[in-house]
Amino acid sequence: MAEIGLKKLILDDTTTTGKLLGVVAFMSIIAQAPILQTSLPFPPRYVAFAFWGLLLAYIILYRPIKNIKLPLTIIAFSIIYVMYVLLGSFLSKIDFLDSTILYSYFVSVFIFFVAYFTAQDLNKKDFRLLSLLIFIATIFFTLNVYFTNLQEVDFTSRGYEYAQKNTAGMIVLTGAVFGAVFEANSKNMIWKIFSIIMVIFMVATVILLRSRAVVLSMFVAAFAIILLGKGDIKLRITLGIVILVGLILLMNEAFYDYFVNTILFGGKDTDNLNDISSGRWEEWETFGVVLGDNWIFGTGSNKMESFILTVIAEAGVFMGGAMLLFVLNPIRYAFANLNRKNPFVLIFIVLGITYCFDGIFEALTPLGPGVKCFAYWMLFGIFYGMKGRTDNFAKTILLKERSTKWN
Repeated sequence: MAEIGLKKLILDDTTTTGKLLGVVAFMSIIAQAPILQTSLPFPPRYVAFAFWGLLLAYIILYRPIKNIKLPLTIIAFSIIYVMYVLLGSFLSKIDFLDSTILYSYFVSVFIFFVAYFTAQDLNKKDFRLLSLLIFIATIFFTLNVYFTNLQEVDFTSRGYEYAQKNTAGMIVLTGAVFGAVFEANSKNMIWKIFSIIMVIFMVATVILLRSRAVVLSMFVAAFAIILLGKGDIKLRITLGIVILVGLILLMNEAFYDYFVNTILFGGKDTDNLNDISSGRWEEWETFGVVLGDNWIFGTGSNKMESFILTVIAEAGVFMGGAMLLFVLNPIRYAFANLNRKNPFVLIFIVLGITYCFDGIFEALTPLGPGVKCFAYWMLFGIFYGMKGRTDNFAKTILLKERSTKWN
């Protein structure tokens, strides 16, 4: 929350589209909380999809789309991918419709398009509300995960207290990025202190979840903020000091043994790369054998613990390579067209780099699973849809107007 009051922010200064987008983002996170996972008679992701559908219905019925250029590149790639899947399934014995990435791809594209069509309406206060609701939802999610699963963690156990640790870790890390880059810079001192405490709690929760991929991604996010941020120098210095202190502590043998060997690698053979990587090392070693003669067209369905391996195994070298370029395209777009002095642009880039890095170790990131990575595709849709706007707010985002400041 920035320097303005919450009531005024919600009631007076935001657009209806902005309010609805904020609620949709809020519910996309809440729907993945453990309390809903165990209490609803249907998969909680349907709740998030319903809210995205309602936002789309509102746009179609009440916000006619005018003078907006469709993202033809994304439309064309989606058509090619659909044709590839359908023709591949029809002409061969491979069931491409059973592909692991097919569902997550179209969920991400759907979120992109809905956000894309909101872009012409959104103002500065809408972005503030969006950040606030994402941060509050993540606080609720983090507290729910902690009090449900993490109060008594056995660091020596090979098992994990929360089975969906990777998904939960990335959701928490996403909220922490919003909190660190935007909410912790509020001019309201009470909210600023509260936000800093919550960000620290989120970081601690990521560590307690013991998802090594997310812990590494957390350091990648911190380095990305330091190296790529052009705005808040205090945040970059603070993160730099924290990382430096962490590296110094890791040089201490006792601390290293406790943090790395006990907490992160609890119960695993640290001399066995396959054991500490939970089988991922073997997947990389044997990937050529698994792919076999299917390197051109892929195997249709072959989920592996790496997005890179999964897309190439399932879609082949050429379509899989195109899919890898597709998920990196939002980052390329941001560097080419957006102003990194804007905190939301920085959040977008940091999330993109972090999600893509996590994809080295996870099968569906940065496309999924479900709406796990929605913030990346939502922000991409918004920023892509803002092209052509010439108002003062848009000038704080578009690179050609980079001299215009956010504050």
